[in-house]
Amino acid sequence: MRFRLAAGGHPCSVGNRRTIFVEASQQLFEIDEITAYVTSELSRPVSFETLEANLVGEGMRRSSARTYLTQYLRFWSRQGLLQVEFEKSDGSPSRSELVEITGREIRISCYDEALMELVRPMLPPSSPRTSSAPKQYTLARFGNGVCIAGPGQDAMIVGRREAVPALKGLLTDEVIASLGMNTALHGALLANGSGAIFLCGSPGAGKTTLALALMQCGFQTYADDIALLHTGGTISGVAFAAAVKAHSWKLLPQIRESLFSHPVHLRLDGKLVRYLPLPPHDANRGITLKTIVLLNRTRRGKARTLPVEPLQVLAKIISEASNPQRRLSTMQFESMLGMVNAARGIELTYSQLDDGAQALARFHDAD
Repeated sequence: MRFRLAAGGHPCSVGNRRTIFVEASQQLFEIDEITAYVTSELSRPVSFETLEANLVGEGMRRSSARTYLTQYLRFWSRQGLLQVEFEKSDGSPSRSELVEITGREIRISCYDEALMELVRPMLPPSSPRTSSAPKQYTLARFGNGVCIAGPGQDAMIVGRREAVPALKGLLTDEVIASLGMNTALHGALLANGSGAIFLCGSPGAGKTTLALALMQCGFQTYADDIALLHTGGTISGVAFAAAVKAHSWKLLPQIRESLFSHPVHLRLDGKLVRYLPLPPHDANRGITLKTIVLLNRTRRGKARTLPVEPLQVLAKIISEASNPQRRLSTMQFESMLGMVNAARGIELTYSQLDDGAQALARFHDAD
């Protein structure tokens, strides 16, 4: 594979200091002479081996050159500045999976069969139609890590344990970029015979673990992280596998054996997760919410539910909503308003997971 820096990075001199301005993040980075040299080399596609040989030719030890280049490429890939080209000498991807995410077909290809075995449990269950030009994401080994190439050959280099969460993040960005007039809501979406329920709360409030506990109460989980609000006020789930954080692994004895059969991954924020696949469902069918829940996790105390004013519910949902325009149009706001006004809003305060799930199920099922 060969690498180059994307057009969004602008090397420049400020006085007698060498810098790179990153357009996407609006950040300015000061760089040393070695970084400036490698950056100039990456103005055209060049292989890692060539870069390494050039640095060795400049007097750097081979092991130091290899370590430096790995860190260099990883850093600038996190800034969105790295692109990769696969060559004939790299061979062809050994495994490929075609999935449908929110109506868009995406092909995941891996040069390493073991990488596909890591990726597959995270992907949403789907039966995609055959598309002539699905979006392509490619994963290949890069030293002890993984290189992920997205559409346009934008590359991210991560550690092996970081590869699956990083890919999920890229696919999530793909979802948000293709929303159209839909709006992405941060929360867990479930339903049972009484109707649909949406859980929202701050990070660490327990959305995923509560959603999995509710599955033991007869609910089906449609999404544990992202739901889509459609024009007209209906909602559907983006069914990536549930990302269960390390502190929750022992809280759900009913699914512990299944959960512990999946590998441990490292998110880019440093949190450890396991991915638990969700049951298949019709991801394109919008449903009407019956209950919207604001979560309040406490250290002790019996679970209780309290009614919440629609204005408070609406403010919370707006604060965590996303779309490509980064602002709600009047139509999108009216869809959100209709969804909130049609549902019952409550706050669930709980300390024990089973107690909270049972209290919420009782409230939701009541007329």
